Amino acid sequence: MSLAERCREITSRYPYMVEAMREDVVNYRALARRIKPEVEDEIGREVDIEAVTTAVRRYGEQLQEEGTDELDRVREVLADSRVSLRGNVVSITAEEVEDVDSGSGFFHMVRGRSYTTIVVDDTRADEVRDGVSGVVEENTDLTCITVESPDDIVEVPGVLAHLVSRFTGEEINIVDITSCYTETIIVVEKRAAVDALETIEDVIAAAESSR
Repeated sequence: MSLAERCREITSRYPYMVEAMREDVVNYRALARRIKPEVEDEIGREVDIEAVTTAVRRYGEQLQEEGTDELDRVREVLADSRVSLRGNVVSITAEEVEDVDSGSGFFHMVRGRSYTTIVVDDTRADEVRDGVSGVVEENTDLTCITVESPDDIVEVPGVLAHLVSRFTGEEINIVDITSCYTETIIVVEKRAAVDALETIEDVIAAAESSR
C-alpha cells in the first residue's frame, strides 16, 4: 500500500475528518499532523509532513468531486428535519424482558441478540425494573433528542453518518442511538444535552442555508 493510500485509509477511520474534507472546511496541514503518527506507526518509518499533507489534500479534492450530489441529498433531508428534546429519561439494559408495557408517554425499546435496552421517562423506571431480569446497565439523568425527517430519509444514505460525525467532532458521547422510520433517536447525558441540541440545530441550519 502506497503512502497516499495509507493516508486515505487512516483518515477514513474518522468520519468527522472526512466530512470536513468533503465540505472543504479543513486545514490540511493540521489534519496531516494529526494522522502522521498513525501513518508512521503503520508503515514503520518516518514520513515527511509535506507528503502526508499532499496525500490528504488530494483525497479531499476527490471527496469534493465525488460527493457533491450525495451531500446535496443529505442536506435536503436535514433541511426539512425538525428536532425535539425530552429530558429526565433513563436507560435500562437487561438480559430478559418479562412484563413491560409500552404504556403512555415516552417509551423506546431495542432488542439485541443477548440484551434489550429500554429508554423511558424516569417516572416509569421502577416499573421497567420490575418487568425485566438480569439488569446489566442503568443510566440516569439522560436526555433524548429526536430528529424527525421527511420520508426521503429512507432512500438517502449518509444522513445518520452526517449527524454522528458532528457529534464526534464536538466530542459529545452518545449513550444510545437508533432510527425508527423517519425518526432518529439520540440519547445523551443530561450535561451534554445543550451542546448536542445546538450541534444538531447547527447542522440543520447549515443545510437550510445551502439550498
